[in-house]
Amino acid sequence: LFTWSAFLYIYRHVFWGDLISFCIYGHYRQGVSESQQTSDLSTYSFRDGGNDHSGCSSRTSCYLVMCYVAIGIVFYLLHPVLYLQHGHGENEIGWTASGKVNFILDNLIAEKKAVPMVIVMSNGMVQTVTEEGERIVDFKLLENQLLTDIMPYIEKKFRVGRTKKMRAMAGLSMGSLQTSIIGFKHPEYFSSLGIFSGFVTDIIQGSPLDMVDRGTSENKHMKILDDAKVFNKTFDVYFRAMGDKDPFWENFAHDDQILNEKGIDQIRNVYPGAHDWNVWRMCIHDFAQLIFK
Repeated sequence: LFTWSAFLYIYRHVFWGDLISFCIYGHYRQGVSESQQTSDLSTYSFRDGGNDHSGCSSRTSCYLVMCYVAIGIVFYLLHPVLYLQHGHGENEIGWTASGKVNFILDNLIAEKKAVPMVIVMSNGMVQTVTEEGERIVDFKLLENQLLTDIMPYIEKKFRVGRTKKMRAMAGLSMGSLQTSIIGFKHPEYFSSLGIFSGFVTDIIQGSPLDMVDRGTSENKHMKILDDAKVFNKTFDVYFRAMGDKDPFWENFAHDDQILNEKGIDQIRNVYPGAHDWNVWRMCIHDFAQLIFK
């Protein structure tokens, strides 16, 4: 179970003329930082008069959760919640430190383009210990952790809705695959799904990125796609996006073909860029304006 550890520090780290990221990577990339130019700083930077934001952290022996709570939240009402996942090798602060999701949502809410919401960012690099005592990461363990631990904790601690209509899930790269697997297997929990620079088909299980000794995935989560009529009624928003120079473009196109053949409705965006935060910031910027409407 979660135990309350501390309030997360509130930070606004802006170097005028450029976006400077913290050293955000955990597990495999500790101590790596990055600086990325973007063509529209006003979208991703703090503006005078914009909303404030706050965070909290909650700890077990092997994972953290970070929360964004918009200042537009009215604490005697229930508000929607977006569960937002990072990519492989990153951790729960990637979406704020590099993704600037707090500033993006502050600005969208101030402009009345997005509804006030809570965003929950958890560490999707879920760790476990093998029979030999080796600590490894199993990205598929997020499913149970999210549904049985994180979501009940958030719904207990925050004034968020506990119905399908009040929940959405999205993620980038590995997080997009986690979104596909969890969202497809448990459609009763989420009204909208966002697949950013990533995957419907499981390309991670059994690949060199997978630390668990197992074969390739049977993609049982994709069975939901067999009935397009039901699928299209199940989700208010099914959003997929990719950068036009992304090295995983062939995987994106392969999933396109499957979805088109099965008659799946989707909002499909292509942005200029590769597999990087400039693309993912645009993904969350556009997705956030579509959900909970």
